[in-house]
Amino acid sequence: MLIKVGACIRRILGSELLEAAAHWPVCEIAPESWDPDEEADVAALKSLGRTSEILLHSLSLNVLGDSHPDFVVARARAWSDILDINLVTDRKSTR
Repeated sequence: MLIKVGACIRRILGSELLEAAAHWPVCEIAPESWDPDEEADVAALKSLGRTSEILLHSLSLNVLGDSHPDFVVARARAWSDILDINLVTDRKSTR
């Protein structure tokens, strides 16, 4: 079984984390915290994708329960297309 461990990269954590993440084999990206219409965000994540495998992991879907807000789904789809990713993970809330 192949196990991959990644750290979640959020835009708000800044460029220092992106620079460190460029040395990690796998990075989880929270798609709703990055703007696919923002050129700087697209450039940053494409650059990261050249050195690390990027996984999309949603933060909002589980926080809001079983609902799938249009905003989060739209962001996940947009980043999937931009970064050529075909898997988005999320964790089920255990309330």
